[in-house]
Amino acid sequence: MKSSVTAAKHPNHVHSALDIQNQSDTHHVEHHAKHFARSRNIRQISNNVLADDVNLAMWFGYWGKGHAAPSEIIIPIIHQILIGNSVVDLALKLEAIHPECQKIVFNLY
Repeated sequence: MKSSVTAAKHPNHVHSALDIQNQSDTHHVEHHAKHFARSRNIRQISNNVLADDVNLAMWFGYWGKGHAAPSEIIIPIIHQILIGNSVVDLALKLEAIHPECQKIVFNLY
C-alpha cells in the first residue's frame, strides 16, 4: 500500500513537525514541499517560514547548492522541539539566525 503524508489526517493525534528545506533544492521544493504546504492550507508567516496555527512549520533556509544538509547550527533547535517548544517559533528563530536566508523571499505559488 502506498503512503502519502498529504493524505494522512488523524484528528485524534496532535503531532508537531518542523520541515527544514534548502531553498536551492529546487526539485524537492517545487515537487514536494510546495505541494505538501498547499495541501495543508499552510500560510506564509514571514519571508521564509510557512506555518499552520501551531503544529506544523516549514523553514526554507539556504546552506549550499542543491540537496545539501544543513549545518550543525540547527542541532540546538532540534533539541528545543524535543522538549516541547513551538515549531512555529523555532522556524522563525532559524530564519532570524540565518541572515543569508532573509535575502531570498520564498514564494509558495
